[in-house]
Amino acid sequence: MPRPIIPGDKHALNKRIVEKLANELYDMDINHKKNHQVWAYRKAAWAIEDLEQDIGLIYRTMGMKGLQSIPNVGATISLIVEKWIKTGAFV
Repeated sequence: MPRPIIPGDKHALNKRIVEKLANELYDMDINHKKNHQVWAYRKAAWAIEDLEQDIGLIYRTMGMKGLQSIPNVGATISLIVEKWIKTGAFV
């Protein structure tokens, strides 16, 4: 589901990542992946959406430990998010 991004929005990266996670979990859901996998993506998306800080800043200052410190963002999802941040792959 697209997230509206206003130019200059300090949470633009968070919204892009949440949108990407939401798309991934939707694909997982319609392809009947395991419920725990779908819920892991859903909870991670919710947690990132609720962040007060920019996830890019968290990653730049604390790296993977910073991503994993976000509630419901574990090792697997943090690797995926790291890849998206590094490559800018949000399409």
